[in-house]
This record gives sequence, structure tokens and C-alpha cells, in this order.
Amino acid sequence: MKTALKSAAIAATLAVSSPAIAKDTTFLGSQITAENIVDVLEIQRVTANLTNAADSQHWDVVRNILGDQVDTTIGETEPGVSSVKTNDDIATRWEGFFASTERFVMHHVTSNERVFFEDADNATVFSKGVIVVENTPAGAYAESGGTLRGYRWVSYEFGLNRTNEGWKVSKVLVDYHVQEWDSLEVPK
Repeated sequence: MKTALKSAAIAATLAVSSPAIAKDTTFLGSQITAENIVDVLEIQRVTANLTNAADSQHWDVVRNILGDQVDTTIGETEPGVSSVKTNDDIATRWEGFFASTERFVMHHVTSNERVFFEDADNATVFSKGVIVVENTPAGAYAESGGTLRGYRWVSYEFGLNRTNEGWKVSKVLVDYHVQEWDSLEVPK
């Protein structure tokens, strides 16, 4: 009951606060308390496991972590525009990167996870990250057909919902800040 009252007070504060204060709250996240510490740790574990499962090509784990329907910017060509996709659509897209090249390596590093509770069963995680990609052959990106290697500095927004099976990811929004790509020549 106490946690529900705290969550309601936070939500009410956000509803009447200025945009600057609301932004600061999402920057900081909800206060960690004795009542929510287990959920905070579990939510952070779930979001870390999502990117780790994609990097490690564990597609069944990716599908299991994602909810049935996910609001996402993954695969969208217009920055900041999201659409709702199935967990299978997202896993199949990632899997296609690995299957369509001779060699594909993807590695996500995330940090600064801030968990914000809308209520006891809905949370949003804001974090920063770097995605490192190596793709052989580079195809159109390199005349030689060598390797494309690059990184992207990103901000993430993950939405999670508590289900009977635990926390599921229902939103993955990615905002790319910096991208740098190099094409490496084919080894001789």
C-alpha cells in the first residue's frame, strides 16, 4: 500500500510539474527503496539480458524477453519514428544481420540505467550505450568488399510490464547520437 501511494504521488507530481522537472525526474529515475529494490535489479537484469542475447545470437531468449507486441524504432528508417512489431519480427531482423554476411559481430554496452516506475507493474528504463558492429563483407560501404567496422553512441528507452512470467520488454526506443564507420581493406 505504501509503495502504491508513493508511486501515485510521483505520478501526480509529474502530471502537474513543468517539462523541465519531468525531464529531470526521467534523468534521475525513481528513488530506490526497500520496497522496489528487487524490481529495480530484475528490470536492469532483463534489459541487460536483451542486448546480451542479441549479441550472442540467442534468438529464443530475445523472443522470450520481449513482449508479444513491442513499440520500437528498431528497423525504422526515419529517426525517432516507432512502430509496433512482434517479438518475432525483431528477433528475425537481428538474426538476419548475422545470416546475411560472411562475418557479423555486434556488441552492446549499456550503462547509467535509470528505472522509473509508472506504477507497480509498469516501468521505463533510460540508459546510455554504445553499439559496436563489424560486418564482413562491407558490400556497398567498401569498394574492396572488405570489413565495415563502426560504433554508435546511443540513448535507450525500454518500457517494461510485469506479467505472470516476469518483467517483459514492451518498448525499445533507440536514439543515435554519434556514428562513425570505417571500411577496412580485404586482407592480402
